[in-house]
Amino acid sequence: MKDYFYEVEKPRILKILMFLKESLPKKCTKSNYQLTQNLLHKPFSYELNLQEKLQIIADEMREHLLIKEPIKILTLNNVEAGKFEMIDDLNCIYINANTNTQNFHQKIAILAHEMSHYYLMRKHNIEKEFVKENELLTELNAVYCGFGFLLHNGYHEEKIEIGNKTHKHKVGYISTKVVQETIIQTAYVRKQNPNHIMKNLDLGFKDTITLKFKLKKLVKEYNLAMANKK
Repeated sequence: MKDYFYEVEKPRILKILMFLKESLPKKCTKSNYQLTQNLLHKPFSYELNLQEKLQIIADEMREHLLIKEPIKILTLNNVEAGKFEMIDDLNCIYINANTNTQNFHQKIAILAHEMSHYYLMRKHNIEKEFVKENELLTELNAVYCGFGFLLHNGYHEEKIEIGNKTHKHKVGYISTKVVQETIIQTAYVRKQNPNHIMKNLDLGFKDTITLKFKLKKLVKEYNLAMANKK
């Protein structure tokens, strides 16, 4: 049976992105670009634990998403990956505390997904009827709102050594190929700077060539628009 998330067709991606464009405010984020990996390499104090580091990053994500309400990050052992929940008037995101099964990049990607949940459900009251449909919307919205590089970096399949055995482990619903395609289509839909994407999206040689080809039209349009502004 075909996997619902792994191979998402290009027309389907575009349909969801257009739904987001029509449903969200014109200025749906603080800045109209994909946040870079610099968010992952902040000069954290060695005294900070995982939860404190994730809280700092979540606060920056919240600012980017124009969310005024505080969101508390909690790391717990009994959470498989991540979970968004309301406790009275407190917004909480739970992230798995185990650093042996998920690396820091994966946890950031999980955090981005959960922030996207909050953004859609709580801030804009957008939620699909069926779970799979809602999760796909949440994934693509994370890219649409600027977390594409973070998802791409964290959704790669990782090898984990447990005892004498090597296990393959992946987080996220969609593949990195779907993330790449969504980043490209988002650039066209939101008229983002394609040069920023080509500079900062970490790809292999073949995928880099494909990226440049797919963004060629947008590069021409964007550079022309910038030249006309001078």
